[in-house]
Amino acid sequence: MRAPRKPAHPLVGIVLAGMGLASCMLDLAGLTGAPSVATTSSSGGTTGSGGAPTTATGAGGGTSTASSSGGSGGAGSVCGNSILEGDEGCDDGALFAFDGCSPTCTIEPLDTCPGVPIALAPPGITIQGTLTGAANDVAPSCGTNSSDVIYEVTPTKDGTLKLTLSGDYAKSLSVRSSCADSPLSELDCSAGTTDLTLRLWVYAGTKYTVIVDAAAHLFSLRLDLFACGNAVKEELEDCDDPADPSCTGCVKCSGAGNILDPVSHHCYRRIASSPKRDWKSARHECITWGGDLVGVSSLAEANFLKVQPGFDDLWTGATDVPLECQFSWINGEPWQPRWRNNEPNNANGNENCGLFFASGDMDDRSCDENHDALCERTPGGACGDKIVQPGEECDDALPNVGVTCHDCKITCLPGETEDPATHHCYRYVTGPRDWTGAMKDCADKGAYLAAITSPTENALLKLKLPVPMWIGGSRLGHPLAWVNTDVFCFTNWDASSPSTGNDCAMMELSGSWSTDACTQSKGYICERDN
Repeated sequence: MRAPRKPAHPLVGIVLAGMGLASCMLDLAGLTGAPSVATTSSSGGTTGSGGAPTTATGAGGGTSTASSSGGSGGAGSVCGNSILEGDEGCDDGALFAFDGCSPTCTIEPLDTCPGVPIALAPPGITIQGTLTGAANDVAPSCGTNSSDVIYEVTPTKDGTLKLTLSGDYAKSLSVRSSCADSPLSELDCSAGTTDLTLRLWVYAGTKYTVIVDAAAHLFSLRLDLFACGNAVKEELEDCDDPADPSCTGCVKCSGAGNILDPVSHHCYRRIASSPKRDWKSARHECITWGGDLVGVSSLAEANFLKVQPGFDDLWTGATDVPLECQFSWINGEPWQPRWRNNEPNNANGNENCGLFFASGDMDDRSCDENHDALCERTPGGACGDKIVQPGEECDDALPNVGVTCHDCKITCLPGETEDPATHHCYRYVTGPRDWTGAMKDCADKGAYLAAITSPTENALLKLKLPVPMWIGGSRLGHPLAWVNTDVFCFTNWDASSPSTGNDCAMMELSGSWSTDACTQSKGYICERDN
């Protein structure tokens, strides 16, 4: 239960060597040996000399000392004297920023998103503080932990992020891909009563949320960043030798079971376990290896994977857990569906995770089923290195058929509409054709008649619909299905559809769908994956 009024006070000090934090944080860079003294006063106040210093030890063995006295917290009050006076919201006797009570004696909510920003550079920082006044859980644990202290950590280099939370008391430490506490955001977590350690491969410029949860205790959190590119092989790196042509972004992909795609330089591995794992546990195996569950975001990638021995009946990163029918790749790659015929069908209302088969396509299954994991690891690097890293939609140095790639972001061709979530491109063709002719014309353009698989996609296409147009659903030669083999997981039929004898689907101006005779001539919407 959350204690009233007083927030968590997590930062007694932040100490580091050779780096600076985000501009809104204390600058304690360059602490490599001798103590450095920084005296801070509140806005409009003066710095005095009567307060006791607070000290935190840095990565290089030095200390940072900040005098905490003399600031003004408002009329008739002195911020930093440990006495709540006047219009002060708090007064903890210190004038540190981001310790729960600001240098102007206002409350800093440190258990709310997005969290305290930390631009993390090698070698890292140590955070020392107290959880007094935080939401004190009886038994902090993974999966159900609340957020006592939140840090938004942005690495400045690709490499391994190592987190160590010290203390002999009940606590948990977790890393999320976003601050929201969702079933998919937790990348790694550990709970217990001894020191906790997590390791995670991270990418420069990507934000990671670090959560500390415990009862009211002093704590020490160490964030180490072992950077790729310093010519020293460390932690999750396969290699770190700029002179070795087989070492790309600190990934060599030469370990047992690892398979390297020589074109993309992505590394794949089937991780077998006994017993086999559910989807969430399989993902944890991939993250521990230094990657994530695979995202199959191109036909070339699917063709590469399906010829690899043993790559069959394996968990992928495909899931629609956040919102039914809206599948995405958990590793953030652009969504590219490759389903078996009549899949995904959400059988029994409980199939939310994707399995990869040697045929190169997928089937949706219950996430609680047990299978081995198909993991993917992407080398570190930068835009223009011919590798599509997480956070990039394409790479400027790679050929991109039908799309424009600028600053490693996809731009659809002139006259097309882009879906910002999937990066699919859509073109409205007004020249009327029957349904089969429309399907062929889309295929000639490297696309297909639009297959609408979510309310978001449907709303996007409705916005610019000039007249009712063909879309890619039909029952020609098979049960009602989309042309790209997706089944109708999401539907938006009007009250009269799908009607008997009218076998092809169209979108009305209202955004609802109806059916008509396939021989009728209409405009149509082409969709292209990227």
